[in-house]
Amino acid sequence: MSKASAPFWAATLIVLLFGASVRLYKLDSYPIGFNQDQMVLGYDAWSIWQTGRDHHGQALPLFFRTFDDYVSPVANYLTSPFVGLLGLNEFNTRLPIAILGALTVLLVALLGREWFGPGARRSSDLRRHSTASQRLWLDFGPDVRGVPTVGWQHVPYRSRCSRQHMQL
Repeated sequence: MSKASAPFWAATLIVLLFGASVRLYKLDSYPIGFNQDQMVLGYDAWSIWQTGRDHHGQALPLFFRTFDDYVSPVANYLTSPFVGLLGLNEFNTRLPIAILGALTVLLVALLGREWFGPGARRSSDLRRHSTASQRLWLDFGPDVRGVPTVGWQHVPYRSRCSRQHMQL
């Protein structure tokens, strides 16, 4: 690590720790109310870990059936080791999604630095400081099961295109 990049990494680490603490503080209590989608996510993840089947008896399903809806299995399979090893409760059910949310701070910092150069620390600070608002979006926004995949599908394409554009 060079001396020039030390402030970037220090600022990123501070914001990452702040973002993680905001997301993990009283995770079992906030957001208030453990809704039925989170409950079925936790139970299915625990059931997958214990038996290899969801609560409908389907062995390692590609889509999980919840309240006559079929949802992506990403959150279920990601949550399985947490509830399987740490126990089935609200905190452990929400923990993997909260960790992914905290890691988006690091991802945004690294992408900002790549896209905008070493001076990107200033331009990405605004985005990183707005992660507190992401907490509200995660709590009250769309279904938590889509969070790990929503919005980041374009990253490899955008990164490749910006490098080609800068070389022109």
